[in-house]
Amino acid sequence: PLTPLLDYRFDECRLNGVSGDIVDQTGNFNGSSHGVPAPIDNAIINKSLDLSATDVSDWISVPNSALDGVDDFSIAVWFKTSVTKSQQEILHAIGSDTDDDELEIFLKDSDVVSVKVRDNSEELLSSISLTDGNWHHMVLTRAGQDVCLFIDGAQQQCKNGINSGALSVTNADAIVIGQEQDAFGGSFTDAQSFVGQLD
Repeated sequence: PLTPLLDYRFDECRLNGVSGDIVDQTGNFNGSSHGVPAPIDNAIINKSLDLSATDVSDWISVPNSALDGVDDFSIAVWFKTSVTKSQQEILHAIGSDTDDDELEIFLKDSDVVSVKVRDNSEELLSSISLTDGNWHHMVLTRAGQDVCLFIDGAQQQCKNGINSGALSVTNADAIVIGQEQDAFGGSFTDAQSFVGQLD
C-alpha cells in the first residue's frame, strides 16, 4: 500500500504560530501557522483550517523537504469556499528563485483548477461548481507530463502539458498553503489568497 508523504488534518485544538504547530500525521513535516485562528468545528473530519480572512494575514508554511525531490504524486484536500475570483491559491512551492514555480495549485473562477508543475501549467475544468459554499474533495494526480483532476470522487479532466521530472524545492521558506508568494514566504496579495476552509 502507498504511504502518505504528508498528512495534515488540521485537528489541533489551538494554533499559536510557533514552528511546528501544524501536525503532520506521518511525523515528518510539521508545518507552521501564521495568523490562522484555531481550527473550527465546521469540517468534514473533526476540525478544519480556517483561512477565511479576506486579506493576506493567514497562511501555513510547509517544510521544503516535504516536496523537494518528489516526482509523480497525488494531492488530496477537502476545501470549502463561497468566494469566486480569478485566483485562490491552495498551495504554492517555488524553486531556486521566485520566478520558478515548482508546484502551484489554485482555484480559478468557479469551475477551474489551475496546476503548474516546474513552470508549465494546465487548467483543468470541473463540471461541479467549486465555489458554491459546500465541501468538495479534490484529488490531483501527476504522472510524467499527465495531470488529472478528480472532484468529489468523479474524474473531471486530464491533460498532458505539464513538465515531467522531480521537483526542486530547496529554500526553507518555499512552500505556502493559502497564499501565492512573490518572495520566499511573503509578498502576498489578497487578490490571490484562498478564502475559506481546508480539511
